[in-house]
Amino acid sequence: MERVMEELGEMEMRLLQDGLRPDANPVERLLHLWRLHLRTEGRMNASRLEVKALQEAHDREIVEVRKKLGYLQALTVKQNSISCKAQEENKQLHAKLDQLVLEKESQREEVAELLVQGGMDEMVAISPSEQVAYLLAERASLLERLQALEALAVEKCSSSPGCPEKMDPEPVEVVKDGIDKLSFHKAVPSRGQSSWKKLLGLRKAAQSKQKLAISSSDEPSESGNAERVRLERDLDEASYRLSLSHKEIRRLNDELESALMTQRTHEMELQSAQQEAELLRQEVEKQRLCVPADLDELRKAKELYEHLDKENRLLKVHIRRMEIERKELIDMAKKIKEDLMNENEDEAKDDSQMLKVEKAEIAIQTDADDVKSVHERCLEELEQKDAELCRLQEATQQLQKRCDQAQQLLGEQEHSHRNTVEAFKEELDFLNTVVKEQADAKQQESQAAMDEYVARIKAQERLLQEKADECTETTAMLERHRSLLQTAEGEVLVERERTARLQQLHQAQTQELESLQERSRQLQDLLSEEQSQRRQNMQQAEAKQQESQAAMDEYLALIKAQERLLQEKADECTEMTAMLERHRSLLQTAEGEVLVERERTARLQQLHQAQTQELESLQERSRQLQDLLSEEQSQHRQNMQELDRLQEELALEKERHHGREKEMQELQEQLKYAACETDSWRREAQAMGDALSKLQADGEQQRKLWLQREEELEQELRGLREQEFSLRESSLQHQQHIQNLLAQHRDQRAALEEGAQEREAQLKGELQSKSQVLSAALEQAANLQKELGNVAPQLSKERAESQRLRDEAKVMADDLGKLRTQGEEAERHRKSWLCREDAFLQQEKTLHNQLASLQHSEQQFQQRALNLEAQLAAQQKAEEKVRQELHATTLQANNKLLDSQNEAHALKLELKQALLDLDKQLSLSEQRITRFRDKLSCAKQFHLKEVEWRDDKIKELQRQCDFLTKKMDKVTELAQSMEKVNSDLLKDKRQFQCDLFKEQEAHRETVTMLQRCTCRVKCLEEIIRKWENGIQDKMILNLIKETRVPSPHQVYEKSPPASIQSALAILERCDNIQKAHTAKEYRGVSPALFLPRTNTSEIGYLNVTPPVTPPDGQSPVDDVSATGGNITAQTETKKSCLTERFL
Repeated sequence: MERVMEELGEMEMRLLQDGLRPDANPVERLLHLWRLHLRTEGRMNASRLEVKALQEAHDREIVEVRKKLGYLQALTVKQNSISCKAQEENKQLHAKLDQLVLEKESQREEVAELLVQGGMDEMVAISPSEQVAYLLAERASLLERLQALEALAVEKCSSSPGCPEKMDPEPVEVVKDGIDKLSFHKAVPSRGQSSWKKLLGLRKAAQSKQKLAISSSDEPSESGNAERVRLERDLDEASYRLSLSHKEIRRLNDELESALMTQRTHEMELQSAQQEAELLRQEVEKQRLCVPADLDELRKAKELYEHLDKENRLLKVHIRRMEIERKELIDMAKKIKEDLMNENEDEAKDDSQMLKVEKAEIAIQTDADDVKSVHERCLEELEQKDAELCRLQEATQQLQKRCDQAQQLLGEQEHSHRNTVEAFKEELDFLNTVVKEQADAKQQESQAAMDEYVARIKAQERLLQEKADECTETTAMLERHRSLLQTAEGEVLVERERTARLQQLHQAQTQELESLQERSRQLQDLLSEEQSQRRQNMQQAEAKQQESQAAMDEYLALIKAQERLLQEKADECTEMTAMLERHRSLLQTAEGEVLVERERTARLQQLHQAQTQELESLQERSRQLQDLLSEEQSQHRQNMQELDRLQEELALEKERHHGREKEMQELQEQLKYAACETDSWRREAQAMGDALSKLQADGEQQRKLWLQREEELEQELRGLREQEFSLRESSLQHQQHIQNLLAQHRDQRAALEEGAQEREAQLKGELQSKSQVLSAALEQAANLQKELGNVAPQLSKERAESQRLRDEAKVMADDLGKLRTQGEEAERHRKSWLCREDAFLQQEKTLHNQLASLQHSEQQFQQRALNLEAQLAAQQKAEEKVRQELHATTLQANNKLLDSQNEAHALKLELKQALLDLDKQLSLSEQRITRFRDKLSCAKQFHLKEVEWRDDKIKELQRQCDFLTKKMDKVTELAQSMEKVNSDLLKDKRQFQCDLFKEQEAHRETVTMLQRCTCRVKCLEEIIRKWENGIQDKMILNLIKETRVPSPHQVYEKSPPASIQSALAILERCDNIQKAHTAKEYRGVSPALFLPRTNTSEIGYLNVTPPVTPPDGQSPVDDVSATGGNITAQTETKKSCLTERFL
């Protein structure tokens, strides 16, 4: 009970809040509750409709999101495949580079080991190209030595007479043995002395034996010149090839370094691309998680569709089976009938069989009917399901079309958005450049530019005032247009109501005309019947004229009554004609109103066109205003920056002022100290007091000036407050005025500072001369401090004013935002007016169609009226005839006339009821129209909300699409760059592999040749040593024998013995061999002597100095007679030369 009472109290409170009286009756309360219930039901229905519309929009959006998700998934798959390929190629390239590096290092280690084994440790630190060049030079020199030795040996053997018989075969055999041993010592590495030491030893031996050479060395000199030319040519070719190989090696090294650098740079880009791909995957996963319910719904729909397909198939199979069974039953019935017809043995049997047949037929018919009903039901279900399937297919096709249209719109919007973004970027770049240029120009300009700037600002303020006036005018024009459009809408609504009423009247007139036509037909039928009856009556009258003379009087009275009735009918016809005329007049008035409406619509169209033109002009003006506002905002920002800069300068000036105050305090202390010491200067202080009074007067004047300036500032502030409607102009004027004031303050401060400085200088000069000036300076300093104290609050006031101006600028920015919103609302109103214009045009079309139908109905009505007039004329003629023939009418005609009158009265009553029904329908239609208008207003509001939501959604989707397109462009650019870089790297890699293979082959060949040359050199050196030792032993023995034997001049000029001749021949051969050997040594050791001067730069890395020209040898006789001391001195000098050359 308590709850019930509480609920009743709450209900009463609610009813009182809704506006119900406390003394209301229960009936009023029930009515109020019923109205609330109806309102809630209407709101619920509207909310349901909204929910349905939202669900449909949500479904559409889900379809679009799924399509976009599929597109994103495809893009992610492509991106993953591209990134995987790039990673694999990078891994392969890394592995190949590592292999190449390892191969190069292994090759370098092998070359270093070979050089160490060959005793060339110094060559390890040199580059491989220099090593190869040095080895080639040594190879060429060794080959030339061997060839020269072989040629000399062959020539000596061929030129000496009796060589095979008398010559000692030991040297030749030694040479042969050495040449034969070359094949056995090719692979033996050198483990003895180094190559430099071996060369030095050979050079020493050659120089020691050079003095024993014979004059027969002219022939090998010519061959040596030819060999020199050939060697120079070969060396030129080798140097050219080496230079080319150096260039290629450097180029390959540079390419390797560039490839490594590009790889490093692209590794960072690959990492960023991978990160972006991961982000995209995460976004896709989030979107997948957001749409599980939609996927479930789709699965359920698919399952239902499959279930329906299965049921359809089963029903089709069942129908086929039923048809087959029906056919079988029909065949069975036919067979039974045939059998029964053939068997006619007994009547009883026949009767029983006939009963059975009838029962079977009845059962078959019932089965057939059941089958037919089932078949029909199944067919109906199938048709329904097919219709549902067709409807679903059509819905899916429409959705696909809408999705395609939405995608096209999105693509167009993206293209337009990109174009706008590019245009904005270009504008921003242009503005940035312009701003930079302006900043540079402003830094260079002086205060004259500030004056020009003030003039420009004033002009801009004027322009802004004009534009503000234009804006106010445009707003007033828009309000006027709105009022005109509202009036036009009211007129159109009134015209619609009038047209509706005219249509209703036209319908009523058409119904009345139809009723009149029916009445006229009835009258024609009655007249025809009366005519037939009259003829019969005339025949009867001719037969009964004699019998009914007494009844004629009564009949005449009856005829008079009938004539009265006919007159009444004629009156009714006249009334009908009057009604018709009235209807015609109404139609004419309706036509006039329609024409007036047409004229009004034409005027409205003209007004609408003018309004559209004015709106376009207003839009252009608003755009121009926006541009100007943007420019003014940029200028305002620049001005604010300048104000900040000025504030910073003021802070710096304050700091300087504090420093000066400190200096003044120090001066005061000094002055006090001086005042204590100098009391005798008080007399002169009186003279300075007058000067101080003057300064005080000047200070008072300055204060008055400051007060006047403050009053001026207050007046200007009042003027600015009065001009609040033009916020932009006031802000600019304030800024200009503040700048001027700041400039004035600066000038005043500079003047004050200059005056203070001058006064300080005067005081210092007077301090030196007079001591009483100190007291005056103290007073003067106090005055200056007071003035500075007065300046400080002024500065604080200026700061407050600058802050207030900034606040006003913020307010102006807010006003600008409001103006922009108003412009957007104006555009929306314009769009709504365009929609209303389209609706008006459609209504005009409908009105034209209605007018055409009315004209057609008028023509038909005129035709019907003419027909009725003709019929009335015919009726009048017939009535005249009837008056002549009424004498023969009977009582039956009177009864029929009475019946017709009753019928006419009933018809009148029916017409009245029809008119009442029409009035009720009109009231109902008006109520429906009001309800429909309310619904239309609600639907418009809902549509506007949905349109706003859709626009926001489209903007969000555009942003996402732009973000995704940017990412895709980046990924594609990265992929293209990676493909290009990989192709270039593959090409460079192939070329590098080919070059490496060639270099490896050349290196191997050089290594093998070096090994062979080292083995051969060792063998030849051993052979030469043996040969030289044998020759030296033989020479020593021959000399000893000669010293024992007397000279040939003393022994009667006889010929020397055969042994001495053979020894001399051997000595000549040895000398020739030694000369050739020394020449070859010079050539092998210093190949740079035989190079041309043009190629010295190419073989500078050989580190070979030109050999010293050998000393001019003496004659063989002098060499033989030289003493042992001279020989040792010459060998020492040669050793020193060789060491200088090679070490």
